[in-house]
Amino acid sequence: MNRFPLFISLILSIAAHGKAGLYKQQDTVLPARLVTTLPFHQFVDGVLLVRASIALHDDTTLAKDTLNFILDTGSGGISIDSTTAAELHLPLSPSDVVIHGIGGSRTVPFVYDMSLLLPHLRVDHLNFHVNNYDMISALYGIHIDGIIGYSFLSQYIVRIDYDQQKIWIYTPGQFAYPEKGFLLKPLFAGIPIIHETLASNRQQVKSFFFSIPEPVFACC
Repeated sequence: MNRFPLFISLILSIAAHGKAGLYKQQDTVLPARLVTTLPFHQFVDGVLLVRASIALHDDTTLAKDTLNFILDTGSGGISIDSTTAAELHLPLSPSDVVIHGIGGSRTVPFVYDMSLLLPHLRVDHLNFHVNNYDMISALYGIHIDGIIGYSFLSQYIVRIDYDQQKIWIYTPGQFAYPEKGFLLKPLFAGIPIIHETLASNRQQVKSFFFSIPEPVFACC
């Protein structure tokens, strides 16, 4: 059975946050430009796994050839596993940031000013919070090195096709969506929030809902 591709359009979040002037608002919106295409692995519960590398901002240390990252629209930032951080001797800095996940709430250290390396795409100046993902690794039977969330997704238009198991990454801009399906225009506060009506045979409830197609493991 065919399923419609999932499209995550995050242009509005960049306009709202003024992302370092990378894509300034213009009178004429330029077409979105394809940057790269990458495959993903989908677990039985719908979670997506992508392969990526990381590097320190000055390139003195390049971390492994490939790491396993979960792509999670419910994550409020970007993170790396504490075991992976220790193995790579990454410089941890304490913080007062509190994350909330299935293991409870706690403050986490950060690795600042890191680069995420995907095929034909390098994303600089990312701050990774450090969390323990032993339980997630045990759940999927593969070591999970981190979770890619809002810090990355807010900078691009990300198209996910579950049938082909491919991800297309575009620069922000004018984007031609395919026919059929549903177009949502969420608010962004770290994760997508939509204002919709939930109806049953007896009543209707109009409220705000988190738009999260994959499980949330941790967000800050």
